[in-house]
Amino acid sequence: MNYQQKTIALWLTYMTGIIVNIITEFLPLFLGKSIIAPNPERMTVAQVSMNTVMFFSVPITIIILMIISDQKWVRMINLILSALLLFLSIYVLIMDYNEVESKSPNYAPILMLSLMLILSAVNLWIAFKWLKNNNQQTNIS
Repeated sequence: MNYQQKTIALWLTYMTGIIVNIITEFLPLFLGKSIIAPNPERMTVAQVSMNTVMFFSVPITIIILMIISDQKWVRMINLILSALLLFLSIYVLIMDYNEVESKSPNYAPILMLSLMLILSAVNLWIAFKWLKNNNQQTNIS
């Protein structure tokens, strides 16, 4: 993969995550009811949008830094954050799976979290490949 393909792949995984987040969080708020899970915090659209912006602003900033500078420390931060995101996805998936009621199971949150887990794994793989390939190119030069 060349530099531009890696950037596009990282961008696509984050954008897919944002779209999934919008579908699962914003749409129920606009409809006035939750299609996925209850909203015990009674969060407003503004609060949910702020959470989304905060959650995705760091990775997008790192992608922009990689595009602009392509420094090793930026790639390393991306790898670390990608690993943390993967572990967080696993933890949240396990916690939500344990809360599914046996009487009327709602597996929609589990499916959405599984998609986020897959996206996190893909992003970690891309970040690792990017760091590894750039280290090899640096050693050759």
